[in-house]
Amino acid sequence: GKYLDVGAGTGNLAMIVAQNNPKVEITALELSADMVTLGEENIRKKGFQDQIKFIKGDAAEKELLTELGQFDLIYSTYSLHHWKNPRKVIDNLMSNLGDHGAIYLYDLRRVWWLYLITIRHGFFNSIRAAYVSSEVKEMLAGYRPEHCEIRYEFPFMQSVIIRQ
Repeated sequence: GKYLDVGAGTGNLAMIVAQNNPKVEITALELSADMVTLGEENIRKKGFQDQIKFIKGDAAEKELLTELGQFDLIYSTYSLHHWKNPRKVIDNLMSNLGDHGAIYLYDLRRVWWLYLITIRHGFFNSIRAAYVSSEVKEMLAGYRPEHCEIRYEFPFMQSVIIRQ
């Protein structure tokens, strides 16, 4: 099938997915030009250039996504908390999802006890920027509940799965 990796970074996850699924075509969408450069270099070194194609762009840009076409699976890891308008991005991604496709978002989850930790930089700031369940449910408002699933993983992770 065709997969879209949103926020692909340097392509590490895309290469793992490609290695485990030799018949899949992956479009790796990345906002940072530097990450795209590194990602293209990585896939060339590892021999995945026939399976993975990097695109510099933003999932919030509907026109770009329309050009990319339909996908069987759209996934994103550790990016949701960076999206300025997550509902817009999710709506855009849904319009690129094939008939029996799924969106899988794996990200951090904000937890109350984190505020007891005095560290105020790096990874801890990312967790503080993440969403709680009520915010994720609000993002998914309007989608059929039986098509949406939120899973919590200890200590501060969550998965969001949306099916057509």
